[in-house]
Amino acid sequence: MICGIAVFGVLTVVAFQAFLAQSQVAIDSLERRTTVAGRRYEQARYEHARLSAPQRIVKRAHALGLVAPDAPPRAITVAGETPTPPDATSPTLRGVAEVKATLGTRP
Repeated sequence: MICGIAVFGVLTVVAFQAFLAQSQVAIDSLERRTTVAGRRYEQARYEHARLSAPQRIVKRAHALGLVAPDAPPRAITVAGETPTPPDATSPTLRGVAEVKATLGTRP
């Protein structure tokens, strides 16, 4: 009986050690993947910073033949119907007084 308990105890310890070893392998794999992902992220940040640098953009624009305007842009008139200014009353709110009267104190 004591021998059986001892064998069971030893097998339990061995099984636990095997479980710990498998878990450590999984943790090591995750750590490697995290490190690789971190390197890729940092490389992408560097590349973004390099490509979005104002000096690079100006240089590339000149290479494409783009130049700065002589004067700031100005509005031009277009023939046809004049659009309604944005602060004008919207036609969707017509009749709101009649609807509001039927609602009473409710919103």
